[in-house]
Amino acid sequence: MEINIISGKQKNPKCIVLHGEAGVGKTTLASRLGKSIVIPTEDGSDHLDVDRLPLCKSYGDVLDSVRWVYEQKKSGDIDHDVVVLDSIDWAENFIELDLVRECFDQSYGKGNVEIGQRIGRILKGLDMLNGMGMKVVVIAHSECRTVDLAEGGSFSRWQPKLSKRSNARLQEWSDAVGFCTVEVMVSKESTGFSERGVGKSTGRRMVYFNPSAGFVAKIRTDKHVMNGYDMNKVDSILEIL
Repeated sequence: MEINIISGKQKNPKCIVLHGEAGVGKTTLASRLGKSIVIPTEDGSDHLDVDRLPLCKSYGDVLDSVRWVYEQKKSGDIDHDVVVLDSIDWAENFIELDLVRECFDQSYGKGNVEIGQRIGRILKGLDMLNGMGMKVVVIAHSECRTVDLAEGGSFSRWQPKLSKRSNARLQEWSDAVGFCTVEVMVSKESTGFSERGVGKSTGRRMVYFNPSAGFVAKIRTDKHVMNGYDMNKVDSILEIL
């Protein structure tokens, strides 16, 4: 192999994960990041005016859909610049069902290893689309899990609703992880002898890319990243993606 030094910044389309609770607008945001085509594993995009493939009903369907987009993009038959997988946790559910049907030996963590490897095959296929100039957006639902600190103590954090190995693989693979949520303002309310915090929704749908103790987020960029973006202001979000 001939090796040459490559200098300077390399501008490539990003691989993005958007996670949050159901109905917060993850797929809507993803569909507005460019000319999008959706690979659906659930019915979360039916309300959107967006190009989509038939609903995937198995892990094999997901791989076939990724392969189809690759072949169509390579041949020039489609001109989409964003591909959206909605959602990866449903894809993981398909894998879990396959393992049961296959009577796969899941003892001693073998099942989790196999799930991680099969999720990796999906991500590898999406990498091929990214290499062809497509921005890749992976949608995931969130769940709140307890994080135990090595020094002692624990706290709660929102993260993609995946098995531990798949979650780690997804986060390592991505260039950006955005946490989508409805903004909540906390105010103090007197209860007589003391005060308590009361959360009130502002109705604004926000996406956060800066890491926080309360949720998983990240972004690889040298640009200034604000502490939260209004999900309706797509142009501002595209400046960092």
